[in-house]
Amino acid sequence: SITKTFVATVVLQLVDEGRLNLDDTLEGFVPGIANGDRITLRQVLGMTAGIRDYVTDPRIAIDYAADPLLPFTPEEAVQIMRRGTPDFAPGEGIKYSNSNYILLGLIAEQVTGNGIEQEIGDRIIGPLGLSGTSFPTTAEMPEP
Repeated sequence: SITKTFVATVVLQLVDEGRLNLDDTLEGFVPGIANGDRITLRQVLGMTAGIRDYVTDPRIAIDYAADPLLPFTPEEAVQIMRRGTPDFAPGEGIKYSNSNYILLGLIAEQVTGNGIEQEIGDRIIGPLGLSGTSFPTTAEMPEP
């Protein structure tokens, strides 16, 4: 979950650069999510978008509970999100959802043309000299 802070920082940097706007809607970046034409990036960042958490989908919940390191891609998560029904209308509640930050990472990738791991490395980890910090792309933990 700490990765979410880094993804949010990259997205907010892109807003500061004028490459994104907090009032942009999700549909323009990731089509096919319920209410995507009304969900703003601000709502996705703030967990008020109502997007159902993909890890609660019955098709994945059993396998994920058995193996929290279950490999799947962001695109597979988006397919689950597209099948799901919203938890609430955009802005009408607040609920923690891993889905939000998968979507934000994909949006940052679209805007920059780089993987989110590269953007986090180039924009945050490198400039701050965080030599013991990395963006996890596998279940393996770096030494020490």
